[in-house]
Amino acid sequence: MSNLELKIGSASNAANTLTSSQKDVFEGRVEIRGRINLKQFYYMGGQSDADTVKITMQVNAIRFRKNDQSDWQDNLTLFKNAKVGGKKVIDSQGRMTIRLQGIDAPELHFRPTAPTGLNDIQKEKFKSLNKEFRQFGGGKATFKLVEFLKTLSQGDEDALFVNAFAFSYVDSPNDLFDRYGRAVADIVVTANDDTTGININQWLVENGWTFPDFYNSMSFNEIKILEEKGKSAKQNEKGIWKEYSQKLQPFKFDLFFDKDVTIDPDLDSGLLNPPKIFRRQAPYEILIKAEIKQFSNFKSYLQTLTDNCYVTHEFLEKGNNAELFALSDSIDEQDNLAFLPGDLVFVEADATLKDENGNPITEWF
Repeated sequence: MSNLELKIGSASNAANTLTSSQKDVFEGRVEIRGRINLKQFYYMGGQSDADTVKITMQVNAIRFRKNDQSDWQDNLTLFKNAKVGGKKVIDSQGRMTIRLQGIDAPELHFRPTAPTGLNDIQKEKFKSLNKEFRQFGGGKATFKLVEFLKTLSQGDEDALFVNAFAFSYVDSPNDLFDRYGRAVADIVVTANDDTTGININQWLVENGWTFPDFYNSMSFNEIKILEEKGKSAKQNEKGIWKEYSQKLQPFKFDLFFDKDVTIDPDLDSGLLNPPKIFRRQAPYEILIKAEIKQFSNFKSYLQTLTDNCYVTHEFLEKGNNAELFALSDSIDEQDNLAFLPGDLVFVEADATLKDENGNPITEWF
């Protein structure tokens, strides 16, 4: 048994209670108000899945406060022409892409990126096998989210929308975004313009349509809420938990996204692993099949990557002072996974938010 397995298995009741020295990482809060147009989703004519949502922002959409005792800074414009890695965080239609924080849905259309260092021949081999691969449950999870959002929707059948606001606990503007230029946040959907409603991150986890998936940029409280909801969904075998597997599943090159063929959500079933594992298995399988590189097993491939993580209950006790592991520690030589979704807290990759002149944005304005 690995040290990671021992750490995962040693969770105690004490780890579930935050002490006075264990506080949220961030005190500030940013909110982005707008509408979610349902046509963006798969099954409604678009391609959005269950864990990534575009919000069409209203006028005066963004506000921030430094802490609970501070006044709100309203009508912020700092993101107007801002970019992460050359990508604008607000598109030409006034939409901000929200990566739903703390959750991970089965992949609906994942196209692997070829690893660096390949020659031209190897790149062509990789490209010849590459597709938008998917997992079982990716279509069904999206379908369930869409059906739920319809119950709160307004507008005509051809233009349904839901009022919503995204929020995240951050101190710096840079803290809001991941390296893909997506705002990492929770979304609350409402039947009107009130600030109360239903948190869809939590709704998806507690109903078993997404797995909990944590990063060290999250506060302890944000992790605890989703951890408990995920444990309950697993215990009651809700949604995709019915088909979760601790064994690495054989990769299916014939299971991919086809925009001309609608996935039947009732038939979208089969054993699946955590999406984070699937996103690494896909390029590994292409490299093997294309005879570009050889590895003794999937674990040896993971050892070439730089994915690091903490054990969740230890992170809740010690924060970033907890013992750091490589993702490769989470799987053995026989392709058995040592963790369940929610057992690990991953280290967030750095991202830099810049203005239109390429200068880092560090202040709220």
